[in-house]
Amino acid sequence: MSEMTVALPLSGEEVIDAVLDRLRQKLQRDCFLSRNMAYESFDGSFMIELRLKDNGRIAEVQTTVNVSQGESAKNQKPIVVAGKFHDQAPNEVRQHAGLPVPAVVDTQEGKREMKSIRYARPSQPTPDVDPGDNLPEAEGEPLI
Repeated sequence: MSEMTVALPLSGEEVIDAVLDRLRQKLQRDCFLSRNMAYESFDGSFMIELRLKDNGRIAEVQTTVNVSQGESAKNQKPIVVAGKFHDQAPNEVRQHAGLPVPAVVDTQEGKREMKSIRYARPSQPTPDVDPGDNLPEAEGEPLI
């Protein structure tokens, strides 16, 4: 069976999945959030700003989310994580985020059909995710 990827635009759900994947990658690089650490409580916030291109129109999403569990830790220095998305082809975004990529596949019966194929993530890091870009000494609002 042969396959040919199709560059379909990203759905809103795929954008959310890509953002959450990038956030997870960045947070997992922080030594305070490793699997072997345990905390009684946490609190914090994160802000997301997205500009979405849609056939010449730019839609903007801006939101701040507050999270907490248990007693406030306001007197503690926050973990600051920063990151940016740059223009990428939809299928690059999908592959870096571990999402399925749409493809036209020739079946054994000689027919063509659209399938979603999950390719391995590229061996290089997601663009704009630098292993050293967590900024614990940064001042100001945490930005993701």
